[in-house]
Amino acid sequence: MHGSPRDPSGARRPRRGLVAASMGAAYLALALVVTWPAAIRPARALIGHPGGDQWPNLWGYHWVRDELLAGRFPLEIRQLGHPQGGTLLFLDMLDALLAMPLLGLLGTVATYNLLVWGNLVFAGLAAALLVGHLTRSRGAAFLGGLIYGFSPYLLGALANGVTETFTVGWIPLGLYLLLRVGETGRWRLAAGAGLCLGLTALACLYHGYLAGLACALVVVHGLTLRRPRWPLARLSRLALVAVVAAAFVGPLYLALRASRDPATSVNWDRVPLAFHGSVPLWRTRSMVLDPVNLLLPGKPAPPEDGGTNVVIHVTYLGWVVLAGVVLGVIPGRRRSSDGDGARAPPLADGRERALWIAGLVLFVVLALGRYLQLAGEPVTLFGRILLMPGALLDAVLSFAAAGEFKYRYLAAGTLFAAVLAGWGWARAAARLPARARLAALAGVALALLAETWLLSAARLPIPTADGRPPAYHVALAADPEVDAIFDLPVSPQVGIFGRFIYLSTVHGKAVPYIFERSMPDTVRQAAAVNALVGWSDALAGTADPSDLGAFPVEPLAEWGYDRLVVHRSIASAMAVDEGALASAMERLAGRYGPPVAEDDEVIVFAISP
Repeated sequence: MHGSPRDPSGARRPRRGLVAASMGAAYLALALVVTWPAAIRPARALIGHPGGDQWPNLWGYHWVRDELLAGRFPLEIRQLGHPQGGTLLFLDMLDALLAMPLLGLLGTVATYNLLVWGNLVFAGLAAALLVGHLTRSRGAAFLGGLIYGFSPYLLGALANGVTETFTVGWIPLGLYLLLRVGETGRWRLAAGAGLCLGLTALACLYHGYLAGLACALVVVHGLTLRRPRWPLARLSRLALVAVVAAAFVGPLYLALRASRDPATSVNWDRVPLAFHGSVPLWRTRSMVLDPVNLLLPGKPAPPEDGGTNVVIHVTYLGWVVLAGVVLGVIPGRRRSSDGDGARAPPLADGRERALWIAGLVLFVVLALGRYLQLAGEPVTLFGRILLMPGALLDAVLSFAAAGEFKYRYLAAGTLFAAVLAGWGWARAAARLPARARLAALAGVALALLAETWLLSAARLPIPTADGRPPAYHVALAADPEVDAIFDLPVSPQVGIFGRFIYLSTVHGKAVPYIFERSMPDTVRQAAAVNALVGWSDALAGTADPSDLGAFPVEPLAEWGYDRLVVHRSIASAMAVDEGALASAMERLAGRYGPPVAEDDEVIVFAISP
């Protein structure tokens, strides 16, 4: 008696699962390597430069959890900016939700590190899924995931600690599902695509905007150049994608508007950059994509001082990726398949490649900003600044104009480059003997990693910071007599006050610091606070100690501040010399009396009228 016919697609599923698991294991191993030594000290070695932006975002994970568990939407802040408080739309909302069940089990540092590793692996696998679907090549899928999930841009974001910018896996997954909606018309795929786009916006509003642009490009291309494969009947499914995504974006947009009241807001509006001439630190600080940086190798060295904010805008694409893109762009079909069957891959069609070429060009051009800069200098034509298409987009789209970090368009541009480079590999591999393909794939992958490690601006392995809180702050959590504390030294640098915000998750007391700016204006302009800022400037050698005068106490005591906490390591790093540090401590003791607590990490003074 003959058995039932074998389902070829069902027979392939276990093998596909094994391939995906193998890729995931490879990406995870690489994620652990590039973040070493966090893998062996996950609860102590916080991934990111000590002067990065990760510190206040770690506070945000706790705040979102506590507010949701209390039945409140996380918008009103009472702990920061004391006594003013304010409103804040936390931008890394998706990671904060994922962290909720982990914070109590693993602690803050281990939870953050786990999210970093998970986001890297997810980004690689999602890009591999998209590239594999378009190329029908497992080797191309692996390289595509490697290019996107471990790009210099993304690794630079990890070092910067800008947590919302490395949750990028939902973009390729959403584009894959959107393509499948156009090809099959399945409602569940449409719901899944909308969910991915909504989660992209929940993870990072700016990435949601980028994903929306990419999806609009895919839909327009599908309903024009892909017909009749994409019939107009697909419009109802595509409408569902938009509806599901809007269910996420709508409430976020309303919450964003509510959080931008200039009278109370903690998360202050940024003013979009106008033309300011040349950019001296264009290798690391240019907020737009400088074309020279795109392919110019080199590792600019940021300061090692943990008290200084260190954020490097990495926009290096790389010559290995460029070579793959060139191979993927030039006309020609692949001779044979090394993937899942004999069907011609979609990218074998020149009209299909046109989508990914146009997308790469679009996002790279938008990343150039409003006007073209080369090596930090504006390009002029007949004495006039050469405006770019981004200037027109900013003029007609307010959300685009609000984002001053134009280089972030490269997050989407890298994905389109990964698709084209994957196709370039698939075409080249098809001309190799079957036995040589694996060795060639390993060689290309190693060349890509070596270029990223040695030549890109991304610092590898990614720096780590000591996430252990001072013992005093741990003990302070059990002291009911202290309501608010003022950490010193005071500085406008994120690497200092951001760490003080993070420590408030340990001691649970109110602090004066806020996101984006060091303190609210009402706090910053108080005479007592001005005196402490002057004390910090004198410590750093940027102010004359003789000009400081007396330290007024009010309104600090009136506002409920009980303790001044001087962090020894930060003060030592800021001090112009040991003599300045010693005299600074004497001035505090002369005004506030002898320290009420002191150890190797902090010196604590009591604030009293």
